Amino acid sequence: MQIRNRKKDEKKVNYYISDLHFGHEKIIRLCHRPFKTVEEMDLSLISSWNSVVGKRDDVYILGDFGKTSVDLCKILDLLNGKKHLIVGNHDKQALKNRHFRNRFEDIRDIATVHDDGKRIILFHYPMAEWDCQRKGTWHFYGHIHNVENRAQKMMRQNPRSVNVCADCIGFKPRTARELTKGRTL
Repeated sequence: MQIRNRKKDEKKVNYYISDLHFGHEKIIRLCHRPFKTVEEMDLSLISSWNSVVGKRDDVYILGDFGKTSVDLCKILDLLNGKKHLIVGNHDKQALKNRHFRNRFEDIRDIATVHDDGKRIILFHYPMAEWDCQRKGTWHFYGHIHNVENRAQKMMRQNPRSVNVCADCIGFKPRTARELTKGRTL
């Protein structure tokens, strides 16, 4: 497993990802993930994460971190960076565990961040409208994975909405710059 080291004077970076679903075997089949086993998926997700995220970086997880049948605390301890959780529909059971909760810098239902000169609304679910949408605010979301459905089609109508589901962004956290690059407004 590669661990990324950064010089002390280097600026910390914000990363975004959702719907990792650690320990969730059925997600491989449901979302056509390119893994044979849940163990392979989990190890690949950890390795991909640590290949880009440094120890001082912030990672915003937009929900559905993992299944409570696995040791999510152990997985969190293996991942670089400071983790912020935006609660998803599959996180509620894990959040009953104080050890799990204590591994996050903060836990929120919705958040607003300023990154790369952009104001970004973070929410697990895709929203048709969000605060200051017509004034240039972006919306990063997950939940709908890479499934072609009405929500996916609707979200593509707004170039400032970005699906940060692991399945859609190459199974590793991405920066705001990477996620918004090439979007015509």
